[in-house]
Amino acid sequence: MQEEYKPVSINSIVNYSDNQNIQKILSYYSIIPDEVVKIRSVYKIKYRNKYYCLKKLNHPNNKVSNGKKLVDILNSRGFYNTAIYIPTNDGRNCVRHKNKAYYITNWIDGRECKIDDFEELKKAISLLATFHIKSSMINTKELKLEGPKNWIEELKKQQNDIENYKRIISNKKILTSFDKLYLRYIDDFNHHLNLSIELLMKSNYLSMRDSVMTKHTICHDSYYYQNILVDSNGKLYIIDLESILYDVHVYDIAKFIRRIMYKKSYAWNFNYVKELIYEYDKISKLTKEDLEVLLAFLIVPHKFWKLGKKRYVKKKKWNEDKYLKKLYKYIKYIDKKNEFIKIYCDFYELNMWMSSIYYSFFLT
Repeated sequence: MQEEYKPVSINSIVNYSDNQNIQKILSYYSIIPDEVVKIRSVYKIKYRNKYYCLKKLNHPNNKVSNGKKLVDILNSRGFYNTAIYIPTNDGRNCVRHKNKAYYITNWIDGRECKIDDFEELKKAISLLATFHIKSSMINTKELKLEGPKNWIEELKKQQNDIENYKRIISNKKILTSFDKLYLRYIDDFNHHLNLSIELLMKSNYLSMRDSVMTKHTICHDSYYYQNILVDSNGKLYIIDLESILYDVHVYDIAKFIRRIMYKKSYAWNFNYVKELIYEYDKISKLTKEDLEVLLAFLIVPHKFWKLGKKRYVKKKKWNEDKYLKKLYKYIKYIDKKNEFIKIYCDFYELNMWMSSIYYSFFLT
């Protein structure tokens, strides 16, 4: 018997148009919600005393089906630290509506991983190691994923971009405070990028990249503390599997650590990185070659490049103070980052740092 429509409790963040879309999407699941609450980019749906997560993707491609298939495979291998995808009444993974894709999972009742709780971050990187192991050696026919990228070529493109930002600023008649500060530090960040490229070129990176499709190594690609939930029992869950791709696992590790290092609590302190690497290594062994490539990814000045792109290419309409605040956040750690590189190389006995770029940069 079909349920009758009933008034829905909707929080003020959900506008009328969104509400109409949500009601239509949920009809494909035979869900008539008791309550709809928007939390960040998802909707928390209450129905018959159960809670569900409704998410919208603007550029879906194969993302939902990839996530669903991966979760099914992970569950079959004993990994239950993800949300469960719920099919529509007719068995589809998602609902297509107005060039968007909508899908539903169970709601994980938890909070974001606390970035200031280092013990929790250690558990998070241990979970990443387990995820990497459990998601390896999957039949490539089951998933339609991108990758692996050639990061030497990708970083060279970023290098060209930064040189282009330099030309744009130099050709301006009147420079803003942001222009002057960005230009002042552009060579410092370019040195980090040069070092990263050289480390990849001198390491065994290309061979590791070639083995990605043989070992079918999958990366989450967005493994940040915001995408790690912790329930009331302390169990950690990984969410947002739409970005998964094939790549070397140290790429995932580096992105996780790199974001943390720009927080005041950690500030490129090598001891924290050492502990995180140790926790990962206890579950999934890292070779010296892995550590060399990891360093290359750790020191990429991604945020500096991305900020320049927003300013000089996309021309994002932020006020000057916002741009300056973000730039100050990156430049204040330059000396600490340089010290980190030296300590990292010494501790792990890496020889590649004896490059001409290393000397030209650190001995000037």
